[in-house]
Amino acid sequence: MDKALAAYGILIALSLIAALIYYPQWKTAYFVFWGRRMIFFVFNCMAVFYISFLMAKNSYYKKVLIYALVATASISAFYALMQYTGHEFIWPQNLHHYGSRSVSTFGNPTFIASFEVVIIILCLWGFSKASTLPAAVLWGVLFALNFFALLITQTRSSWVGAIAAFLIYLVFALKKGLWKKMAIAAAALFLVSWIFPKLAFNRDHPTVWSRITHEMRNVSNLRESSSVTQRLLIWGAALRMFKQSPVFGHGWGSFELRYPAEQGKILAEKPELAGLRTHANNSHNELLEQLSQLGLPGFFLFAAVWLVFFYRTSKSYFSSGNMLILACVAAVAGFIVDNMLGVTLNFPMPVMAFWAVAGIAVAESSGGEYIVARKLRMGTAVKVILALFVIFFIKKQADYFKGEMNYFSGFTRSRIGDIAGAAEDCLRAWQYYPWNTDNNYELGNCYMRLGRHEKAVWAYKEALKSNPGYDEIFYNLAIAYQSMGRPEDAEKNYREAASINPVSAEYYLALGNHYLRNEATKDIKKAEEFYSRAFELKPDSSDIANNLAYVHMLKGDIRKSYELYKNALKVNPAYETAKRNLESILPRLNIPLEEWRAKAMALVKADNFAEAELLFRKIIEAHPGDMAAAFYLGNCLTSLKRYDEAAAVYERLVRFYPAEKHFALNLAKIYYMRGDRIQAVDFLKKISPVFPRDKEIDKLLRVFQGGGGNF
Repeated sequence: MDKALAAYGILIALSLIAALIYYPQWKTAYFVFWGRRMIFFVFNCMAVFYISFLMAKNSYYKKVLIYALVATASISAFYALMQYTGHEFIWPQNLHHYGSRSVSTFGNPTFIASFEVVIIILCLWGFSKASTLPAAVLWGVLFALNFFALLITQTRSSWVGAIAAFLIYLVFALKKGLWKKMAIAAAALFLVSWIFPKLAFNRDHPTVWSRITHEMRNVSNLRESSSVTQRLLIWGAALRMFKQSPVFGHGWGSFELRYPAEQGKILAEKPELAGLRTHANNSHNELLEQLSQLGLPGFFLFAAVWLVFFYRTSKSYFSSGNMLILACVAAVAGFIVDNMLGVTLNFPMPVMAFWAVAGIAVAESSGGEYIVARKLRMGTAVKVILALFVIFFIKKQADYFKGEMNYFSGFTRSRIGDIAGAAEDCLRAWQYYPWNTDNNYELGNCYMRLGRHEKAVWAYKEALKSNPGYDEIFYNLAIAYQSMGRPEDAEKNYREAASINPVSAEYYLALGNHYLRNEATKDIKKAEEFYSRAFELKPDSSDIANNLAYVHMLKGDIRKSYELYKNALKVNPAYETAKRNLESILPRLNIPLEEWRAKAMALVKADNFAEAELLFRKIIEAHPGDMAAAFYLGNCLTSLKRYDEAAAVYERLVRFYPAEKHFALNLAKIYYMRGDRIQAVDFLKKISPVFPRDKEIDKLLRVFQGGGGNF
């Protein structure tokens, strides 16, 4: 296995060279991401694997390692249980955003869930080997506790992984004759699964079965089965990456960089998936992870590592019958199954347990031939270099921590309005650690709010050096260039933002404005193209409808322009620009609005409210922004005692014209006339601050609260 790991490591190193050849413009980001992944792989994963291997060669340290893993998970499991039942005793409030899903100390429910996949099998092994009743009870309690923690994370991929691991252990344990203990363990699983929803302090927590069947019932509905559909979106992008470069891949650690571009292409073809956009950092399938980043050679080497592992450990188990080997192999298999739908093999916290049991399994299977005593001779120069490297590494970690502290401070100051102070903190964070995308983006936003556009451009470019996959950064960079009078650079970045996120109407609106409003780049045809695309994506936007209408007016298509202005005013009847534009073309369409209005007003004076209503509706249909017509329509409906319809008219008027007192007063009176006295009083109290010390409102309040009188 060590030879396979070494070959896999060499391929990873070569992948960086391939990535830089494919995408030299992203070389900084690749170095950053590749460096992070290499530290994760070498200093975390391999260190844990080999340290666990060495500890497991000694019976005492092997127990220490196993007990430490189980104790750590059990403490976290207890904390998760407390969170689930509403007893959060560490934080003053619920800080995570996963709803009823417990996260314990891991910060993410999927992280603790994958960790528990490993631990419940170690607990099952401890229960199997227990020779006394107290030991069996202790291991059984720990088994149930950790399984309960797995359930309340509500992570279905980990549930599948745990089932796979349990079945592997169960089958071979039964062959060992452990029927009684396995029956007790299976009963414990069913009991905990039954108790799971019963302990919820909020009765709306989903049960195990409802969590599983939710996606099955709604798998055809893109909006309802979001987790399944989002994975299909991510997998589709991963397959595209693989097909583009099946031999060399795109470089280890590159998925997060490449994914947004591939996702954008899919969304351009299937805009109905717009709500599932994500900044995926991994493919949510470890096989696709290897294929997309390292191509076929990396995939086969990755497979070779684990084929060697399972071959060696299985062979050793069948020859020795060592149940610890079985437990570790089952746990590793369950973790890998979990990662056919998840990402935890690529994150430090959950993967520690995985590499630890892998190390134990290899140690138990090695039979002693793995350890070769060697004295490593190092010259003074090598020792100095290693010492300097360690010092450098520690300093960089300290700088990273200081950078994070300053970024958090800057982010906080920005949210309370101290923009200058926030910019100073974020700049200091950049000086400590220049590769934090979020910090550099926040720094650019601060500079924009301060009007320092050149500095904002620099900060946004620094953010893109770290991660060029964020469309928001390109968009804000385009705005900065626009503010500086550099339309060509603005256009380039608007287009980049739209290519990453082709379902953003805002980006196409910006491109349309670019071609309509800038004399240097004015192109009516292109403006129409982008406005039309924006309108398709967001037909309820009054701004987009108004701008597209204006383009059609310039082209001479008055009828189309008129319909779009109407659309804009139906969305927002108080939109003054659209109102003026529509009124300017009414005479050209021979729509006698004023003639209709005069007839309607005459009918009102004659108390013919039924016919007046029809004319006012006709006026509003022709001009949805005519607030006077809407006001009189409400009056007509009131006179006809159709109070619900009148209330709907005035509620819309109050929504768009909150400063118009007569609209508000008429609405309050209608509430009262239809019998909603409490609603009328509450509404008057709500609008009182808008019209302070208003005598009419005070009078109406007295009348309504008294339950009678004239108004």
